[in-house]
Amino acid sequence: MLTIVTHPNDVLRTRASSIAVPFSQDIKTLAGEMVETMRFADGVGLAGPQVGRLNRICIIRSACVDYKEVSPSQKKQIKSLLKNDSDLVLINPKIVLRGKEREWGEEGCLSIPGVYGEVERARAIQLSALSSIGEELSFTAGHFFARVIQHEVDHLDGILFIDKARNVKTDHAYTPCYRLNFLDKT
Repeated sequence: MLTIVTHPNDVLRTRASSIAVPFSQDIKTLAGEMVETMRFADGVGLAGPQVGRLNRICIIRSACVDYKEVSPSQKKQIKSLLKNDSDLVLINPKIVLRGKEREWGEEGCLSIPGVYGEVERARAIQLSALSSIGEELSFTAGHFFARVIQHEVDHLDGILFIDKARNVKTDHAYTPCYRLNFLDKT
């Protein structure tokens, strides 16, 4: 299990570096350890800098995946990846297009425990990335799925949700269990 880096820490404000292909065993091990760490912490996403690694890798909890904006071929690709990894591993993710429609939503972060705020994000995004096995991915994500990806990609660029948030609160009753219950209802 990895240790989650908490704010303030310079690594959270540093842009992560791209990962070379083919992936080293170290990167494959890191992906597995990040999944384990995110699940243990009841998170919905985790990025390399959050565990002290300046690598462009992030994990998205499988419960966040929303197929409403995804084409049938993209859905098939994502489902096959989730079967292999249990959670979505994105390596060198890049948001290639952000939809014009935006929406506000409450966010928190494992690296900033007990702090929450409303963040405006694109309702839908087009993403390109590599899977944990080096397969090229390109898909559309919407709503909460898009929000989680945008939050994690921000981490890879040294940006924290508190940089964009309004109505920031501390010690809020918005717990990890609430997040997962929210996912069950969407």
